[in-house]
Amino acid sequence: MGITASKDNNDKLQIKIEQNTNEGVFKAVVTPERSKFLSYLKSNQEFHAILQQHPTLVYSFEELDYFTINLQAPDIKTINDVVYKLNRIYNEFLLSAQTVSKA
Repeated sequence: MGITASKDNNDKLQIKIEQNTNEGVFKAVVTPERSKFLSYLKSNQEFHAILQQHPTLVYSFEELDYFTINLQAPDIKTINDVVYKLNRIYNEFLLSAQTVSKA
């Protein structure tokens, strides 16, 4: 089972379950903030803690019209945990971006 989390136009992440795969894919659609979020994520301590906590986790960044973080994990619990944390990191990013734009 895999999980796809994608950003919709309301700045929320949508999650859907895909069957017959062990891969969770986190996607964000094209926005002016896309490269900012990618930089934010790469330097985020919590994201690096997630990677250390799940040594079996394989991930890659693909930057196309959107970017994808491919997560391969041995079980659905790991994927659920990682996607939950990615959602939280993403929401923190949105809040920090709003704070900066209002300043």
